[in-house]
Amino acid sequence: MMINIDFHATAFYESSSLTRIVKKVLNKRTIEELRDISERDRLKIENFLKNLKIYATHDENALNRRFRISKVTNTSDSNTTTFDDNGNQTDVASYFQRKYNMQLQHPFLPCIVIREETYLPLEVCNVVEQVWLKAGNDAKAQPQLILCILPNTGVSLYDAEIKRVGDTVTGVVTLCIQSRNMFAIKKQYCVNVYLKINAKLGGMNSFINPSQLLFVSESPTIILGASVIHPVPGDTSRPSIAAVAASIDAMASRYVASIRVQQEVISHLADMTK
Repeated sequence: MMINIDFHATAFYESSSLTRIVKKVLNKRTIEELRDISERDRLKIENFLKNLKIYATHDENALNRRFRISKVTNTSDSNTTTFDDNGNQTDVASYFQRKYNMQLQHPFLPCIVIREETYLPLEVCNVVEQVWLKAGNDAKAQPQLILCILPNTGVSLYDAEIKRVGDTVTGVVTLCIQSRNMFAIKKQYCVNVYLKINAKLGGMNSFINPSQLLFVSESPTIILGASVIHPVPGDTSRPSIAAVAASIDAMASRYVASIRVQQEVISHLADMTK
């Protein structure tokens, strides 16, 4: 099997504080471990955060405004020089204390720069939830599969956005893997991912020898499977969901599926099998 890969990548971010993200990037457990960040770690943070969309929480008037991070300072909040409303030179920590009556909890952290000479402490910034960017926008043809690397094991990204958008908006097959598996790659894991890609792109991972499946291979035959999922007993607000899968080849190894929302029994079977 040959795979033509279009390398259009993006990150999936959940709404979270920047301090929490920085801890994850540098693999730290506590914020105290972020004291005296090395230049190497600062550059690592900057490369990760650059162009990330954020909003500030220190001012109600700024909650609905969105900013993009341009860089991370090499000085802390208490050592980064800025100017107050009267043009007097001060440091960022002192500015926030006087301007917003807010004493920073972690003045030893660096600042982010959102515009030229505009500084914000990490602890007042939250990441705007950015969960989907269609890959292949610049490609001539629509991608066949989008590989999504998830930051955690939660289902909010997987079910609520990635699969919803892939299945109902773009019509592009998606494959999700956990980011932790990228740093401890095992041969069997790679094999499993490859088998999923092969199946999702229409390949066959296994099949029964046609000589042992004569009733299918000797004459046109469709093998159907059907199931109905019901809500919990007593729940009248949710419908039942019926699904039918049908074989589409002589080896009964490839299938297509159809889903309907309905009541107790599969009431649209004829329509689903057209």
